[in-house]
Amino acid sequence: MIRKALILSIVVIFSLLVVQSVWLYKVIVNERADFRSKSEVALSSSLTHELDSRISRSFIKKNVNFQYSNVQNSKAGASDKKIVINENNSSIKVTMEQVFQDLLKNQIPLNLDSLSFYFTKELIANKNKANYILTLSDEDKESSLEVNNVKSLLFQNYSSFVLDIPLNASKSMSLSAKIYYPLFVYKGDFMIIGFASFILLIFIVFAIVLQFRMLSSQISLATLKENLTSFFTHELRSPLQSALSSLEMAEMYSDKAEVNSFLEMSRNKVMYINRLIEKLLDINKLEKNKVNLQKETFPLIEAVTPYLNQYFSRKDKDIEIETVFDSSLEITGDRIHITNALGNLIENAVKYSGENVHIKIDAELNSQYLSIIVEDNGIGIPEADQKKIFERFYRVRSVEHSHKGKGFGLGLNYVKWVALSHKGDVRVESKMGVGSKFILSVKS
Repeated sequence: MIRKALILSIVVIFSLLVVQSVWLYKVIVNERADFRSKSEVALSSSLTHELDSRISRSFIKKNVNFQYSNVQNSKAGASDKKIVINENNSSIKVTMEQVFQDLLKNQIPLNLDSLSFYFTKELIANKNKANYILTLSDEDKESSLEVNNVKSLLFQNYSSFVLDIPLNASKSMSLSAKIYYPLFVYKGDFMIIGFASFILLIFIVFAIVLQFRMLSSQISLATLKENLTSFFTHELRSPLQSALSSLEMAEMYSDKAEVNSFLEMSRNKVMYINRLIEKLLDINKLEKNKVNLQKETFPLIEAVTPYLNQYFSRKDKDIEIETVFDSSLEITGDRIHITNALGNLIENAVKYSGENVHIKIDAELNSQYLSIIVEDNGIGIPEADQKKIFERFYRVRSVEHSHKGKGFGLGLNYVKWVALSHKGDVRVESKMGVGSKFILSVKS
């Protein structure tokens, strides 16, 4: 039982960790995508600022025959507006920035340090701070420049992405930006979810540990109770059998009626204790699933008849047992246990009733269960006790019940286990001063 609970707990924790891991992965992917998008915008804006700073320092005059033609809508930004250069009967659509990059690359070339300054400024303005490497390539000059803004060796093997931006129309000039994902990508929602997951995991582990302690304690108590029950039943069984045999021998060789009367009374008490021991042993076996039920199909009336004959001969009470179910109705189950369970219900009905006892036994059959109903006109069971009467050793503590009968609280517990072993159940409906109705259901 503990092993099953442990395996189930491990599966639950593992499943929770998998779900949390997938959730956190999705958060990180979304954060990275958002950071990359903002970085692209920041780099493009930085190129524009760097180019504007060079244009403002120089006024270029160059004999180039070109015409301006706005090919996009008026809402486009400066970097999106394109012109058409007509040269040698051909047209090339380029952006204004690409034109000026070509015009200025010889006189005032792109300054990577200045671009790095603007790029860092843009990132900080967007509340993003990242390490990056900028590389400028110019195929015409066969040169390459690089600005390394990685300030920590930690980021050399860190996750990154690359942005490649052509700077002129012929794409001979290009800028490559290798940008490292900053640590803040793993903060924000990630930290909240991670912290909540950690707290939840601690709570689950604590609950499981507490559960195992409680389970171990209950198993220890159940084992102790089982050991005590087994000890007493086995220790009492042998002397009781011996006493019972001696009483039967004494009855055989005694001629006095008074002596026989006392001997019979003693024998009945010893037989009662012997049946009690047998009942305890049966309950222990049922709880440990060690009872091999000998299931068979037999008439239900055969499980009731032994008790009809027994109680009709009693002189201390006026007992009437009425069977209202069809005598041909059959039940499938263990004949001995079902008969004993019904005997317990009938015995209780007689014990906890007045001098005039009326017991009605009925049965209802549906597609799944056969329900046997034992109804009496006894003193009834208090509502507070009705949910507990099937527990082992539980007895109703009212004065009237204590006066009517004595016992160990095993009969109804045995009835419940018989019902459960037949994949059924037992329940009670009772009103004080009116009577009780027990419904024993077994799978049909």
